[in-house]
Amino acid sequence: MTRCFVRLLPGSLALALSVALPAAAQPKEPGDLWEVATEMSMAGMPAGMQMPQRPPQRICRARSSDTPPVGDNDGRCQMYDVQRSASSFAWKMRCQGNPPSTGTGEMTFEGRDGYKGTINMTVGGQSMTMKLTGKRVGDCDATEAKQQVAAVQQRAAAAQQQAADAFAAMCKGAVDSMMSQQLRPEAGYRCDAKYKADFCSRLQSPEGFAVVAPRHPSAVAGMPGGDLREASEFCGVNGDEIRLRLCKTADAQESVDFLASSCLGYARTTGLAGAKAGESFGSTIAARECAGRTFSSPPAQQYRAFCSAVARQNLMQPATADAATSNAGAATATADPPAEKKDDPAARAKKMLKDIFNR
Repeated sequence: MTRCFVRLLPGSLALALSVALPAAAQPKEPGDLWEVATEMSMAGMPAGMQMPQRPPQRICRARSSDTPPVGDNDGRCQMYDVQRSASSFAWKMRCQGNPPSTGTGEMTFEGRDGYKGTINMTVGGQSMTMKLTGKRVGDCDATEAKQQVAAVQQRAAAAQQQAADAFAAMCKGAVDSMMSQQLRPEAGYRCDAKYKADFCSRLQSPEGFAVVAPRHPSAVAGMPGGDLREASEFCGVNGDEIRLRLCKTADAQESVDFLASSCLGYARTTGLAGAKAGESFGSTIAARECAGRTFSSPPAQQYRAFCSAVARQNLMQPATADAATSNAGAATATADPPAEKKDDPAARAKKMLKDIFNR
């Protein structure tokens, strides 16, 4: 916030007046050289505490100028509704920034060679007052001063554009990587609303959802991890409903890459044509293309990555209810002969994975 106010002060010309530019073939314009002292204070500041004060600065103002000699800036502030009388100026001003600021100013000449004035600014709900004291210390060439100020403003505009381009690149990167941190208002990157719209639109597409779906929630409290829950909250949507819709389409179209990344292990509903309740997405393709494959008869090339994902998913499945019951009964088993060993899904999945990876 302090930097925003510094741009309004005569000190912003310190750099301008020190820049040496090539001499221009333009006539000199008579000007008055003013030395301006500024005293700043902020509302609510504890008694006895003072803001850092800057030494007096010198500015050159054309005698024909219709704006007060209180200092120029880097182009972010604009004076308007300027009221001038024989011995005074009053004006309003607005400045760009994050957040923007607004203010009013007034000054009264004390003879030809001095003035006193006040600028009141408001930014982010806080108020600041700048008391100005100016005295004329000589003559100057206003044409040269204007050229120097213009050069400073051009460099400031270029730097501002570079910063805007950098922010835009970060905002686009957040959409590409499907990480919402930079897009949130509290991040301070000033991302345009269109980037959030792009992010949320991409979340509901197979391409964007496949980036988010495999992520696990962040282990750092208060830090968005980019997982589906966090992305859904950011966009105000239901991630499970998006998954169901996209997985149904992928199952019907046999989009095995999307099924492998985002759908395996999730049950289909009876609303999906041709599916039985309790079956999981991709199970029909897995039974047809992956089951029973060996080193000598591997899956077709387009299904190999999918079959590997199916095998990994089977390895991660928890024990079935039947297996849990069987294990619990073993602790109190009688001397009865053991029943015939049932098919072990985990062992079968391990064998499938071995066959696929060793082909």
